[in-house]
Amino acid sequence: SITSGENGYLRSAGTVTGFDLNNHLNSSGNIVYNNIIQSTITDPTILANVTNSILGIQYTPWAEPTFEVLPNPLGVNWQTERVGMPDSRYYIQNLINTNGIAKLPEGVFYIGSTLNIPLDNLHGIEGKGTGKTVIVGLTDDFPLITLSYGSTQNFTLDYLTLQGGSTGVFSNSIDTQIAYQNMKYVVFRNQNYGIHLRQIMGMDNCFFNNVSFVNCTKGIFQDPLVPYVELSTSSYIDKVVFYKSQFIGCETAISMQSTRANNLNAFINCKFDGGLNAFNGSSNFLTFANCTFKNFTGTQVIKSNTVSLYNCKFTNNTPTTSTLATNISFIEGCSFLDTSEVIAPILYNPIKSYIFNSTIT
Repeated sequence: SITSGENGYLRSAGTVTGFDLNNHLNSSGNIVYNNIIQSTITDPTILANVTNSILGIQYTPWAEPTFEVLPNPLGVNWQTERVGMPDSRYYIQNLINTNGIAKLPEGVFYIGSTLNIPLDNLHGIEGKGTGKTVIVGLTDDFPLITLSYGSTQNFTLDYLTLQGGSTGVFSNSIDTQIAYQNMKYVVFRNQNYGIHLRQIMGMDNCFFNNVSFVNCTKGIFQDPLVPYVELSTSSYIDKVVFYKSQFIGCETAISMQSTRANNLNAFINCKFDGGLNAFNGSSNFLTFANCTFKNFTGTQVIKSNTVSLYNCKFTNNTPTTSTLATNISFIEGCSFLDTSEVIAPILYNPIKSYIFNSTIT
C-alpha cells in the first residue's frame, strides 16, 4: 500500500505485487507505469492492466430519462388575449387569508398585482394541474407571488402554471430561510425570473419535484447579499434537490451566485434545453445525475467550483470556450458529443478532472 504520495511515494512494508501506475505525484502531469513515462499506452499488456484496474466492472448505464411535453395551456397569443380580462387577485388572496391553502379549481386566473403568501408552513396555493390551473399576470411589471416574512419556514405551491409577470415567486427578506420546501408539479413561463431569491439568508433541505421553467431569462435566480459576515448574510442554497425538472429556452437556466459557496445541491433526471448557460454559480459538491444538456451557446454549459456528473448526455451545444468551467470534476458514464472542449483552463486555478467510462468526441 502507498503511505505517501507527495513528490513521489513511499510503500509500506511487504512484498511488492502488481504494477505501479501514478500521475500528478510531482505536479508534472506525467503518467508513469513501472517508472516509465507513458505518452500513449499501446502495449496490450499495459493497456489491459490499466483498463481492468481502473475501470473494473462496467455496469449497465441508467436508462435515459423520458420527459413529458410540458403543457402550454394559453398558447402563443396569451399576451394579447389577457388584455381586459377581470382581475382575480382579491379572490385568490382572500382564499389564502381565510383558508391558508387556496385550492383553485381548473381555469385561468388573471391578476393585476402580487399575491402575498406568508412563510409559516400554513399558507399557499394548490391547483388541479399544470395544464389545468393557470395564474397569469395582467402585466409583466410585478411578481405573481411574493413571500412575506418567516424564518426557517416554507409554503405550499403545487399543481399549477404561473405565467407572465416579472417573476413567478419572489422573496426579498434578509432574515428569511426557506427550509424543507416541497414544491411539486409547477411550471413557470415567460418571466424574467421564475424563482427570485433576493438577498435572503438561505434555502436549505428542499425538494422540487417536476418543477419546470420555460422561456425565462433566469429560471432560478439567486441574488446574494454581499459581503458575507455571518449566517444571516450568507445567502446560500444548500441540500436542494430538483427531480424531473425541465429548463427550456431559458437564457440562464440556473444562476446560483452566492455570498458563500452553495453546497450539496443535486439535479436528477432533469432536462436542460436551449439558452446560453445551464448552470452558472459558486457551488461545491454539485451533482447532476442522468440529466440531458443540449442547444446551449454561451461561454460554458456548466460553470461551478466543483461538479459531479453521472450518466449525463451533452449534445448539440456550441459553447465558445468549453462545456465545463470547473476546478474539480468527477465524471462517470457520461457522453460529451459536442465539438467543443470538455474542460478549459481557469486563470490562477489548478484543474482536476476524473473521467471514467465516458465518451468524448
